[in-house]
Amino acid sequence: MLQKLAGINEVYPYLLSHDALRQVIKRVRHIDTHVEPQSLESLVIPEDMKKTLDEPMFPPSLWSVTNNIEYAFPRTQNSVEGWHRRWETLIGRAHVDIFKIIKDIQKEQNQVQLNIKSILRGALRSSQRRQDHEREDRIQKVYNDRENRSLMDIL
Repeated sequence: MLQKLAGINEVYPYLLSHDALRQVIKRVRHIDTHVEPQSLESLVIPEDMKKTLDEPMFPPSLWSVTNNIEYAFPRTQNSVEGWHRRWETLIGRAHVDIFKIIKDIQKEQNQVQLNIKSILRGALRSSQRRQDHEREDRIQKVYNDRENRSLMDIL
């Protein structure tokens, strides 16, 4: 199909492959139908287009947060980003001597040990904002009820 279109339109040979594919999909979609598909199952992809995409550089098993949702782990890296921001604040500048770094690592280790002790004795951890907590609850409910929902409802 791309070869046919390349013969018709002189721009196609100069587009990148994924751009050309995107243009073909847009064109075929406009020719064949004027209505958006009602579901992913009803979207028909021509056979000659199915094998045009390469394997992804990062497979979904690497970046998917499904396991995190299932086991109620955080979906984001906000705690890590917060720690990194705090570390930048502690250090305070771009070029630091080794003794300052060692001293700050020791302070950080003391802070981590205090946090571990407070968690072990049952102290309350810092709470999420109400909106964040409600959003996480909604996501967890949709995930837990995924067997009873259609794919379009989940998306």
